[in-house]
Formats: sequence, structure tokens, C-alpha cells
Amino acid sequence: MGTGGPAEGLSPPPAREGRSTGGPAPAGDSPREWLDLALEVGGLGRWTWDRETQEVWWDDRLLELTARSRESAPGTVAAWLDAVHPGDRDRVAATLDETARSPGIVRTDLRLVCPDGRVRWFHCSGRAHLEGGAPAGAVGVMADTTGLHDTEARNRALLRRVQLTADLSMTLSASLDVDVILRRLAERLVPDLGDVCVVDLREGLGARSVIAVAARSPGPQRVMEEVEARFPRRRNPASSLARTLASGSPTLVEVCDDDYLASVAPDAEVAGLYRQLQLRSLLVAPLIARGQVLGAITLARVAPYDDDPYGPDDVDVALEITRRAALAVDNARLYTGEHAAAEALQRALLPAIEAPPGIAVAARYLPASAGVGGDWYDLFELPGGATSITIGDVVGHDLRAAASMGQLRSVIRSYASEGADPAEVLDRADRLVQSFSMAQLATAFYARLRPPSPGDGPGGWLLSYANAGHPPPILSRPDGSLSFFEGATGPPIGAPDGGGRRPHATLVVPPGSTVVCYTDGLVERRERDLEIGLGRLAELVRSGAWRSAGDHAAARLEALCELLTGQLLEPDRSDDVAVLALTLG
Repeated sequence: MGTGGPAEGLSPPPAREGRSTGGPAPAGDSPREWLDLALEVGGLGRWTWDRETQEVWWDDRLLELTARSRESAPGTVAAWLDAVHPGDRDRVAATLDETARSPGIVRTDLRLVCPDGRVRWFHCSGRAHLEGGAPAGAVGVMADTTGLHDTEARNRALLRRVQLTADLSMTLSASLDVDVILRRLAERLVPDLGDVCVVDLREGLGARSVIAVAARSPGPQRVMEEVEARFPRRRNPASSLARTLASGSPTLVEVCDDDYLASVAPDAEVAGLYRQLQLRSLLVAPLIARGQVLGAITLARVAPYDDDPYGPDDVDVALEITRRAALAVDNARLYTGEHAAAEALQRALLPAIEAPPGIAVAARYLPASAGVGGDWYDLFELPGGATSITIGDVVGHDLRAAASMGQLRSVIRSYASEGADPAEVLDRADRLVQSFSMAQLATAFYARLRPPSPGDGPGGWLLSYANAGHPPPILSRPDGSLSFFEGATGPPIGAPDGGGRRPHATLVVPPGSTVVCYTDGLVERRERDLEIGLGRLAELVRSGAWRSAGDHAAARLEALCELLTGQLLEPDRSDDVAVLALTLG
């Protein structure tokens, strides 16, 4: 059968009058020589395939492109397919068969393994060779496109890394919990930057060494736990982790062979554990923030997923990621420290409630998940037997809010002790706050409660109150009726238009009644109307779940506080909450 060479009669294009053909014609000026010149200029090598004999022929240029000699040239389709990369072999076999049957040109991209082991990309084009109208084989050309594929691969990798870096910015800013940040980081880096990712913190910065392990399969986590239990990597000076933690510089191990594993393993058992990971390449990048090495991220490529070794470009990407991650971790650590200090200050400033005669009391303070605020409560006995009740909320979620809360609580307590009526207590506190910039803004509910006296006749407790922009407390009467403390509401403390006289109100509260004071964090949510939260609060107070919790009013109030905070609060809440509940005897 023929080789499928160029058709007879092919001639070079004629030169137009007055124009050069661009150079001397090849010697002999034959169509084949013109074809050879065009193939050489295009970097193309020719091939033919005889379908009947399964013989294959490659020209000298194709042999040169694939680094083969005539002696090592594939002479059959089977030998050609043996030279194709295993990942492309089935597809190329199907494409060859399609080429022999298709009336048009068939194109595909494939990888060939050169005799020296190098893998190169080729673009292959072919069409059927017909004899007597029937397919007898195929003829085509191939061009080395390794450079193009490498460039495209680098561009794709760069795009993925840009996207990865952008995604990580969101991942790292989504939490202020160090463990959560690093666990999400490890999960995000697999498989884009490695098949296994391990995150470690230095001793003293985390409750344990290995903070997070992410992998394509569950095996690596088990292996790492065994390694750490036997000989922690940070305490093994030969390990890549220990070297990176000590130097603050990245460690790149392009090929993790048996010699490397033996050099870093403290004993044969650990070396065996490392071999179970089937490591191919390793990269350790330090977590450095404000000049301090906080820990390191270890990335590994393992069989059977990835045989490509890490290189300098991967080191650059890893360092950019660890730079951002370290800053997020350090900020989270600083925030956690400030949060703990603010919470400690907040709780220290809250009073230890002692129930006055005839009153049972329970109280709760719960900080926000991501910050401490300025919520507070207060209850104490006034001279003459009355009881002072206050609940309030200073705007803010930091140490300043907690400190301002302590100042404002003391101011209100001082004015209340002087015997001022509720409206005057809040007005005077407002003037002082605005004069000395003690707090930006605060809401507060203040009440003075006087017990029944023998001369009052039938009735109950006398409760006078004023409200500076605070959510209204709820009153539950012995007959089961409920009402909110409406009215007597003025502007918040610190508001620019709050200088006028605030209103106050007085009502008689029957013995056996329960009053629940709270801050807005108990009932407000950004995604729902306030009325829904108030309605849910009323339902829970009306329910009988807490009323049968014990024989004493104090035990029932404790159950009520647990019910309200358990049912109305979300685990990941954005605001702190104070609750003060009292039952009048």
C-alpha cells in the first residue's frame, strides 16, 4: 500500500511579476522539496499507517522531534501506542481508528514519552488514506507543542493560584477562632496545592502541635497522629518542620526518596509510617507575623495523585499564603486575648446579686460569640426598704464598652441611692455622660420597687420606672396575664436630643408576680422583626415549663433564665445578653 504521501502534481505558487518569492527555491524545484520545506518551517513531522499490516512509518523530522533514531522508531501501531503516555493511550488508539474511518481531518493532542524519559506534548492531525474508495490506513503530521502546553499550564496554575489567594482572604476572615481558621485553611489548600496539608503551631501557641490535617484520603491523618504520638516532628531536629520553625525559612524537598525518609525519621518505625504516606515531594512554609514564627504549613504531593515535584514557583505561592494566614492567626490570638480580658472585666464589674427581703432573684450574663459588649444589670436595697432595679446596654463590643458600662452602672447606683425618682436618675446620668463623654450611647431601664406596707391596704408592690430607649421588661401576674412595661420611654442616654425631662410611670404589682428584664440581644435578630422576638419571649414566660421547676421561687427563676437563654439565643450570637428576673413575694 502507498505511504499516503503528497499528491502528484503539487507545484510551488507562481511568483507574481515584480515580486520576489521571498527567497531562492529549493534545489530541483520539485513539489516534494517544496513540501519538505513547508513541513520544516512548520516544525511538522510526517507519519503514515497501513491498516492492513499495522505498520507505521515516521519521517526523519518526526524522529528528531521525539528524540528517536531510525532504529528506535516505532514500526507498528502497538509500538507507537507504547510510546504514548499511559494517560493518553486509550484515547489515542480510538482516535487512530476514527482517523481511518473518517472522511475529514481528525486532530488530537497527546503526550509521547521520549527514550530518555522526558514527556513531550504533540498536536497530531491525520486523515484517512483510501484505496479503491475503501480506508486503507491514515496519513498525518505531528508538531511538538510542549512549550505551548507548558505556557498554558503555567497560566492555568497562575489563575488557580490567584483564585485560591482570593478565596483564602474570605476563608481567613470568616472566623476569629485560631483552630477554625487553620482547619479551613488546610481544607482549602487540598488538592489545589497539595494532596496532604498539615498545619502546626509552636508550643505555647496552641493546645496541641498538629492543629489541622487535610488530605484526599483519610489515611494521612491516622499516620500523622501515630508519628506525633511516637516522636513529635517539632522535637525532631532533622525534620523539615523543625528546620523551618528554627530558621523561619521555607524547606523544599523536591524528591522524597528512601534516603530522605531515612534521614528525617528518628527510627525505622517512623520511617515506615512515612513510607505509608507515599510521599513524592514536600514543601514546608513558615507562619510568620510581626517577626515571630507562629508555626508552619506542610504541603505534600503523594502517590497515586501527583508525581510532579514542588518547585520555586510553589514556594512563592506558599509563602504568600502563609503570610496572610499568619496575620489572620495573630489577629485572632490578639482578639482572643482582648476578648478574654474584656469578658473578665465585664464579669468583675457586674454585681453579685443579693435578694432583698421578699424578693427572689436570678440573673444571667452571656458574652457575644465574637466580642464582649456593655450589657449589665444591677439590683440592690435602697435606704428605707425600697429596691433599685437597673438593666442597660452600652453601645460597643470591646474593652471601652465594658469600662463605660462599669462607670454608668456606678453613676446610676449613686443617683438611685440619693432617693431620686427614676426619671431624674436617668436624666442626671445622661447629663453626666454627655458632659464627660463617658459612653457614646446607652439604653437603660431603671425602676424603684417598694414593698407593700400595712397601711397600704389591699394592693401590692409599688413599682415606679423610667425607660431610656431600652427594650421593655415583661410582667407576668399570678392570674397568668402578661404585659410589657410600655410608656415612660425617653431617648437613650447620650443621645443628642435627650436633654429634656424623661417621663416616668408607677403601677401596683400583685404579690407573686414575676418581672423579667433583658437586653436587646435576647430578642433582636437582623433577619427578623423585633415583634417576633418579643412574641417568642412572651410565649416562653407564659409557658408552664419553668413554673414547676422547684418548690422555691429562686429555683423557678433559675429555670426561667435557662429556658429563655436556651430557646432564644443562637450559638453563634453577635451580641451579648443580660437577663434579670425577680419574683415578688
